[in-house]
Amino acid sequence: MQYEMVRFSRNELYDQVWQTPMCRLALDYGLSDVGLSKICRKLKIPTPPRGYWARLQSGYKVERAPLPELDSEASTSYSLRRPSGSRRNYEKQCIKDYGITLSRKIRAPKKLSSPHPLILTTHKALKNKKPNEYGLLRAFDKRAFNIRVSPAMLNRALRIIDGLLRGLEANGYPIKVDLDRNPSIYAEIEEEQIDFSIKEKTRRVAHVVTEKEFREQEKHSWMRPLRWDYIPTGKLSLHNDVWGATGCRKKWSDTSSKSLEDMLNDFVIGAIRAARVLKQEQLKRENERKRWEEECRMREEERQRIEVERQRLRELENQAQFWARSEQLRAYIRAVETAASKQPLLNELQEELAKWVLWASAYADRLDPLQGGLPIEKPMKGKNG
Repeated sequence: MQYEMVRFSRNELYDQVWQTPMCRLALDYGLSDVGLSKICRKLKIPTPPRGYWARLQSGYKVERAPLPELDSEASTSYSLRRPSGSRRNYEKQCIKDYGITLSRKIRAPKKLSSPHPLILTTHKALKNKKPNEYGLLRAFDKRAFNIRVSPAMLNRALRIIDGLLRGLEANGYPIKVDLDRNPSIYAEIEEEQIDFSIKEKTRRVAHVVTEKEFREQEKHSWMRPLRWDYIPTGKLSLHNDVWGATGCRKKWSDTSSKSLEDMLNDFVIGAIRAARVLKQEQLKRENERKRWEEECRMREEERQRIEVERQRLRELENQAQFWARSEQLRAYIRAVETAASKQPLLNELQEELAKWVLWASAYADRLDPLQGGLPIEKPMKGKNG
């Protein structure tokens, strides 16, 4: 294997790691993402935190960590020895490591002689459409494939998708349509629903105001002409539109040396890898959910235990107060009887005193919690007990 020396500056690598996921950028240098992370730490280059690319893909505003200054003696560049054509070699190794193989090669047909039924539906939905403000055709019919290309590229895009759909089905990955879903067409790969689309890149140029627009603006002061015009470039790209699968490649585009038609196998392999990563992420989320539920259960049990203990303490204090009141009443009753014994009473008064003592004693007994048995004979129970 031939090798080449690559040298890059600290600033260059800083820009790259914030523009491309580490696992993909590492391929350019013939490294693993762990190896590239070590270089970043050595050069004191901050890297995107966990969840950064998912938030960026979802449209959230994300901020780049600033590049810290180095000591005057610290190195501002790095050199490494990598295999020639490292990205391709490393991709092959990744494919081998992941155990991904295709039983049949995928090729786009040169002509749409017998297109896939979904291709016929898509062509029907697009053939009478007019390009939008970006110069691209787009079908809003849920039975049509997610495609955004210019009229000039429509036939080519349909051929690519036709080959892709047939190739997926030939390798055991069915294409399914669910009209209650958006997008409705997807490939089922290892029990995961993988969305994909094909798009044409456009080029933005400054809009030149026409005479008609100028007159309209003079007539209606509130009208403003377009600021930009968009010109289709003829460059197509296949997109793996799945949400999640962080770190997986999700876009394959025409290049100067290779057309999209020659990338269909790589695209499907990337989709399979994304499906596996999705499954791992789902398993991780499920484990996190179970751990969270277990933590909630334990917190609830602890809350109930504390509440039961509070109830027992309140009951104990109440019992002690009632017992003290009953003892105080009994002491008072005895004091009344003692006072009565020291003075002569008429028979009527003695009968009234006896009734009062009986009533007061009964009330003291009712207050006394020990009259119903020992407290340990009736332990407190929780809400669920």
